Amino acid sequence: MNEFKLTGTNEIADIFQGNEWSKLMRNARDGGASSILAARILEKAIRLLEHGQKQIEMMVHVSQEARINTEQLSSISSDIKMVSQQSKIVSINAGIEANRAGEQGRAFHVVAQEMTTLSEDVRNLTQSIDTKIGGVNEKINLNRDLCQQVGTLFNNMNRELEEFRKLMMRVEELSVVQVQQLGDLESRLTNGSVSEAA
Repeated sequence: MNEFKLTGTNEIADIFQGNEWSKLMRNARDGGASSILAARILEKAIRLLEHGQKQIEMMVHVSQEARINTEQLSSISSDIKMVSQQSKIVSINAGIEANRAGEQGRAFHVVAQEMTTLSEDVRNLTQSIDTKIGGVNEKINLNRDLCQQVGTLFNNMNRELEEFRKLMMRVEELSVVQVQQLGDLESRLTNGSVSEAA
């Protein structure tokens, strides 16, 4: 390292009286403060993303529970169909017996026909329920898939923001070092000597 002396006080005065030195120090300090602020904002963004990710996980869980409920409804619908089929068989048998009874079974025959009609109506309704349940299951599956995709997106954003936060913290560290080095340089200049790398 070579050392040299500033020969005139005018040179030192020029450095410190001009706005350049104060701008340089202010910019170094502002850079550090800005990077700290940016890092804090990023930390908040990361926390919000983590909260959003937990909400997405809850939505996926709710979708799975809804899927279980629709499966239970499908099972109930199947049971109703079975009861409807048994009712139809009973109404057909009742109709046969009413025909055998002749004139005395005529009123019972009307009841048997109504039971057959009612059984068909129940069967049609359960088919409609099954169709609706199928549509709900499709929406649940679509919602679950979308939630998982958004969750993956949140994970990726979280990772990227964390890397950016680390970078901003490194910028802040470098700004602190720069301010210290500028302070050291100022002190050396004030004392009248500066070390220069060989």
